[in-house]
Amino acid sequence: MRVLVRGPRKADFFVRKNGTGKDRSNLFLRNEKNDNEEQEKIFMQTKQQKEEIVSQVTECIQTSKSLVFAGYAGLTVKESMELQREMRKMGGSLRVMKKTLLSIALRSVGVSLDAKTLPGQIVTAFSPDEVSAAKTLVEFSKKHKALVVSAGTLGEKVLSTEEVLALSKLPSLTELRAKLAGTLQAPIAGFARTLSGNISGLVRVLQQVSEQKSA
Repeated sequence: MRVLVRGPRKADFFVRKNGTGKDRSNLFLRNEKNDNEEQEKIFMQTKQQKEEIVSQVTECIQTSKSLVFAGYAGLTVKESMELQREMRKMGGSLRVMKKTLLSIALRSVGVSLDAKTLPGQIVTAFSPDEVSAAKTLVEFSKKHKALVVSAGTLGEKVLSTEEVLALSKLPSLTELRAKLAGTLQAPIAGFARTLSGNISGLVRVLQQVSEQKSA
């Protein structure tokens, strides 16, 4: 008699369709029971389905400032949901597709990266700005070793793992805006204090003149 021992429940990413029949980038958690069935569906995609996926991914790439690719095999359901929430906070999204289709989409926008060279199962993070995806995935990978950053893109430039790590250390657009606002507010606040001080001094002088005239 054979005894099957299952490990912790794992998570996976793939595109599911909403009620309108349109594909949407999402993180979908597959349990072990239907994992093989879903894998079979992915490999049995028709030519038309593949062309639609490439078209959609190409559009996502064109509307993103940067991309980050990471191996995700071994992430648990809980960890995957947490990563999804973090990406949503940043206004980004996650998507998994066959590496051949990802390569075609990248090539169509001028990015010379063969996704087949990336190790393991790859999830792509689409970033609304230059650094958010890098920051999110790098920080997440520090706490969850199952997520391994492999590469990225910035415009048409392909980034190595080291370059993605360096990118993650740059301030985000939100942080830059906060710093700029603080810089602009500082001289304004100083001017307001100076102006307030001058007005107070003028009032005192006028009061003294008035008192001298009355004496």
